[in-house]
Amino acid sequence: DLSLVGKALGRAVPVVLGRDAFMQSIVTIDFDRGTIAFAPRAGFVAPTGAAEVRLKRRGPLHLLPVKIGDLPPQDAIFDLGNNGAISLSLEYHRSS
Repeated sequence: DLSLVGKALGRAVPVVLGRDAFMQSIVTIDFDRGTIAFAPRAGFVAPTGAAEVRLKRRGPLHLLPVKIGDLPPQDAIFDLGNNGAISLSLEYHRSS
């Protein structure tokens, strides 16, 4: 029952995908179609044209490399629960 979570967030929450789902599977996210798919790691073959993004692990966080414009590459926290488009540190922003 996720009713208390939904009440705290102010909207219905039909499902929560935990860390184990992401750690145990190959995850395909299609933002254009609004879909996310999980596949077993064993025997997985990437679809033609797919881009592999390897996440790094730092404690409980998952990081992926990003580069914005002329700024130097930076590891960013992979967080599908963030409501904002992007969050940059002031230090990183000023490094341009």
